[in-house]
Amino acid sequence: MVLNMKKAPVLLIALLSLGSACLTASAQTSLVNLGSTNFTVDFDATTIAYSQSSTNLTLNSPITLGDTLGGVFSTAANWSAYTNTNTYTFGLFMSAPGASPGIGFTIEFYNGSLDAIVNSYEGVASGLGTNPTFIALDLSLPGTGDLSSIGGLQFTWMGAGTGTVVVDSVGVAVVPEPSTWAMLTLSVALLGGLALRRRLAAVRS
Repeated sequence: MVLNMKKAPVLLIALLSLGSACLTASAQTSLVNLGSTNFTVDFDATTIAYSQSSTNLTLNSPITLGDTLGGVFSTAANWSAYTNTNTYTFGLFMSAPGASPGIGFTIEFYNGSLDAIVNSYEGVASGLGTNPTFIALDLSLPGTGDLSSIGGLQFTWMGAGTGTVVVDSVGVAVVPEPSTWAMLTLSVALLGGLALRRRLAAVRS
């Protein structure tokens, strides 16, 4: 089969789009939303103004350094299937109806009896728009590491700013396998080489 060189750029764009879609949206899953039916805010562990609907939490402006929001899940969650950090990345689905605060935060998962930190993570609420965006979390401080019974969480802002941030849910993303990246890179390199041959042929003619 002879590849039509005029279609190479179009194929390159299509491949990049397909690869991006496969490695982002389809690989992200919401584990539990922070609506009132699933998550109860602990007033003693909360300093930020907020409102809660049946599907999410809204953190209201202004945001100050050290503001916290803690609470418990109505049912303890078993996330032990996502223990391997080389395969899975925890995150939050967040949006910002107003200006994005671009502020760092930490989030701690507590065990089912709420007496020990399972793991502590950090992230940055940047690049947010009106639609929920997956913000990946980095493991900053291991605790017990036992993800078989997660009873609650504590959310803490590491900076200050203005804006309204909506936290929809805790989620997880699949880390792309090396073979997937290799296949995508090889395909892009192949199409790039074909495009170069086309340009050289045009120069020689």
